[in-house]
Amino acid sequence: MSWQKLVSDEEQARFAEIMRLMDERYSALRFDQFQHWLQCKQEAGKHPELFGWFDGDPIDLTNIRQVMAVTSDQDDDGHRSGLGISMLGIAADVIPETEWDLQNIETWLSRFLLCVKQLIGLDATIRAIRPKTMTWKAAEQIHDLMKTGIVFDSDVAAEGRLHAGVYQERDIGDSLYWKMRITRLDQRPPSESAATGVLGESLSVQR
Repeated sequence: MSWQKLVSDEEQARFAEIMRLMDERYSALRFDQFQHWLQCKQEAGKHPELFGWFDGDPIDLTNIRQVMAVTSDQDDDGHRSGLGISMLGIAADVIPETEWDLQNIETWLSRFLLCVKQLIGLDATIRAIRPKTMTWKAAEQIHDLMKTGIVFDSDVAAEGRLHAGVYQERDIGDSLYWKMRITRLDQRPPSESAATGVLGESLSVQR
């Protein structure tokens, strides 16, 4: 059980299918739109990357349970900065609707965040956009947890318990622009004003 980078055409197709099946409940994402998104981010130098969490052998794409797309700036050594969470998906065709309870939603969100931590480390700023209107309760709950904050165990024992949450928010019309951070639970930063700061280019997909 682990996160793996998805690079092949077959893996990208499975990613798009998971997002389509999940998103069609509130905002359909067609495969051609997904390819357009990839191309635009690549041309803009935003280094789009796709990841899948496998419950079993990563060779078998039916074992993917969660997916995540991120974009970032990268230096010549491949170090990421300005990372944005662009898409979060759950394998709705595999996971029964009855499993969409709060406990599992917390587990799924903590897995997403552990993948982000592995990519960019602790205490770094993460950008995300939360649509104001969402009609699928499960997706709304994931975003609500991101806003209110979540405490979870690190996959590195020395880091102990971690906290992730939004420390800055800005209204950008039909969506909310968030800045988030993952920190050790005993090192949470003080709250920062949601009304201040300069809104840079969002690295997330507005849907």
